[in-house]
Amino acid sequence: GFRKSIPSFIVEVELKPDSLREGIGFSPHRIIDRRQVGEDRERIRIELETESRAIRTLLALGAEASILSPVRLRKKVADAAKRIAAAHAN
Repeated sequence: GFRKSIPSFIVEVELKPDSLREGIGFSPHRIIDRRQVGEDRERIRIELETESRAIRTLLALGAEASILSPVRLRKKVADAAKRIAAAHAN
């Protein structure tokens, strides 16, 4: 049957189409909107269960992806990336 409350967290990012490979934390059916913007950029909206999953997915996409919304996620992803970089440096 249909589960009423599937928690969802929608993120909009802009990236190079080839940076969107499968197996980076979400599967294609999670992509709810996808359109070309300019020569080598694509704007996609991804639906994820939670904010932490969204952060992990965006970290997996790396610097290629610019986060359009939600804006507050930008800082969280940047902070997470810094923590990871610091951990690797030690």
